[in-house]
Amino acid sequence: CCPQDQRTEPGELLWNDRWDEEDIASLKVDLTPYAFSGQYLQRPSPGEGGILNRTWWQKWPKAKMLPECDFIIQVWDTAYEEREENDYSAMTTWGIFANEERQRDEVILLSRFKDRLGFPALKKKARALYDEYEPDVVLIEPKASGKSLIQELRRGGVPAREWRTERSRATGREVDKTARTHAASIVLYDACVWYVAYNGRGEELQWPLEVIEECAAYPKGAHDDLVDTCTMAWLHLRRGWRLTVDSDPEDEPEDPGKADRRQAAYG
Repeated sequence: CCPQDQRTEPGELLWNDRWDEEDIASLKVDLTPYAFSGQYLQRPSPGEGGILNRTWWQKWPKAKMLPECDFIIQVWDTAYEEREENDYSAMTTWGIFANEERQRDEVILLSRFKDRLGFPALKKKARALYDEYEPDVVLIEPKASGKSLIQELRRGGVPAREWRTERSRATGREVDKTARTHAASIVLYDACVWYVAYNGRGEELQWPLEVIEECAAYPKGAHDDLVDTCTMAWLHLRRGWRLTVDSDPEDEPEDPGKADRRQAAYG
């Protein structure tokens, strides 16, 4: 444990004699408040909430036309059929658009789906949602009924792809869900994520709040199916160099393989 004179109370900076104000400011930029609180303040969550704070979502203005999206992605988290009484299959649809004011691409939540379905009904619903939004990519985690859904959708000409879970460089094991959520949270924290808030009659929509609240409740909520679709979408777009955050380097180093990786991510 710490020497007696180095002990601190929860909420106080650990080893404060090691950090100057510039170091602390830099850490707060590189980490979200949740991660900073747990790593340096001995407090696993900041006062304003959890990993995916509800206040970080950007509400699309009522009087403003929805943005023109130049890329659309649908992301599925599917359930085990033998556990239909407990698990949901969930989907979110996201549009990528250019935010001219911020001079970067950002993402907006366009729709969500969540229900308990057997595989035939799941396949039918996935096809219907694809036809409705015509996404460029349908991303599916290859677990539970996910592998079968990928195969069936591909047979019908749908650009379905497997979500590739990253592995730890240190252990070689798959990164767990909580670590994945932390990695994705920087996109939300940096105000890159918007949601459609009103319908065509100017009435406020309730379904986006379901997504936001489920994300805010993680990891203590009853369900995390929609959470998974959100973090998968954000990380996939980061991998494809489509979403950037303010803490990213302004000038990326020359990388001959970057264009190929971008094409692989979106092709």
